[in-house]
Amino acid sequence: MATPSAIVAVCENCGEVTHRVLKGKVSGKRELVFEGVVKCPKCGTVRSIVIRETKSISVPVIVSWMAESKRLHIDLEPDHVVEVGEVLELGGSKTELTAIESDGRRVPAARAEDVDTIWVKKVDQVRVKVTYMKTGRARSRDVFTDPDAEICVGDMLEFGRDRAIVDRIKVAERVMYRGCARAAEIKRVYARAARPRETH
Repeated sequence: MATPSAIVAVCENCGEVTHRVLKGKVSGKRELVFEGVVKCPKCGTVRSIVIRETKSISVPVIVSWMAESKRLHIDLEPDHVVEVGEVLELGGSKTELTAIESDGRRVPAARAEDVDTIWVKKVDQVRVKVTYMKTGRARSRDVFTDPDAEICVGDMLEFGRDRAIVDRIKVAERVMYRGCARAAEIKRVYARAARPRETH
């Protein structure tokens, strides 16, 4: 493995955290070990140093979003314990771990090095289904928004050239005719097409 030109290490004299590598080598399989001589660019201190860092492993992950699934990989430290319900950052998206396969069976938690595959679902956005009436016909559209965003009875929704006013909101086993609900809790929004210049 190539020797880096700089490393992160705290200088004992001045507290500087970045050092220039004068010479050294990197070795190790389970963990990365740097042995070498470094120089502090701030105060000029030269010293020998050994740094050990756990080497991450690539874990297969299946990401679900709506009706699609995508196979990716996530880098984790071998001793990191993954658990169902854990939130992971993956490709710039927030995801929730929904299942873990280890040694050919589903488990609630496991060390990363023992994991065969993990399944996650995106949780940084949710799909809210909207049904609204226009010219006597029911039309269906989707709104994608933050799970914590609120939708209220009376809100104006826009779908291209169409606008619709929220009449009622279905959550769990009841229908709301007033008030607001978190997007993540909404089963469906019912609305009516807004007339020109109509406001909420």
